[in-house]
Amino acid sequence: MSINNEQEKQSKIIKPYFSCEWIEGGLAFAHDSLHICCEPQGWFHISDFHGGEIPVSAIRSAREQLKDDIQKNDRHNCHRCPKLHYQTWEQKRYLVDIINFSHFYLCNLKCNYCYLQIKNIDARNDKPYNIYPILKSMIEQGQISPGVKVFWGGGEPTILKDFDKIIELLSEIQAFQTFNTNSVVFSSAVYNYLEKSDRFFLTTSIDAGTPETFIKIKGADLFHRTVDN
Repeated sequence: MSINNEQEKQSKIIKPYFSCEWIEGGLAFAHDSLHICCEPQGWFHISDFHGGEIPVSAIRSAREQLKDDIQKNDRHNCHRCPKLHYQTWEQKRYLVDIINFSHFYLCNLKCNYCYLQIKNIDARNDKPYNIYPILKSMIEQGQISPGVKVFWGGGEPTILKDFDKIIELLSEIQAFQTFNTNSVVFSSAVYNYLEKSDRFFLTTSIDAGTPETFIKIKGADLFHRTVDN
């Protein structure tokens, strides 16, 4: 490679531009598709997805296209997002270093304020694709960085197939995991990692101070079980 070509290559690496951690290395799993991020400014579409191997080329292509669009259009939705920054961005060693799981509606309660109820989505009969083999394959192929940041959406994550196995798999690569749960189901994996790890962050939504109020809001008589868990 000539000196000029090498200098040109280096200038492309260090030149500052508008981007964010999601655009650089994020992947959001939705119910039937993959997206670059899950921020309010828009779930930027990568491809349709129902499980299986992730489309690496499509992910890289979508990221580059979005970055190009942002630089050319100062009215792009991303410019309204506080996560967007103008700076130099290092080349990524791994394909993914931040993940959002929002591929499931499945839930064991019917909270009257939930968007699933508002949109009349039948969450109890949802059949999401299994994320465990997808993650296992990605880790084996070196596509997910150690210390990856993982955000669980939902639905209720604790009732997903292989949930405890997923938690353990991610913990093996020192993932930082954050999720909300209604705590109706006790997860031994969650309990164990909360007890011994500082990379696990959990929020429980009880939403009521009495069993009667719990029933009105949640649609089930599970107040005491939730508190005990």
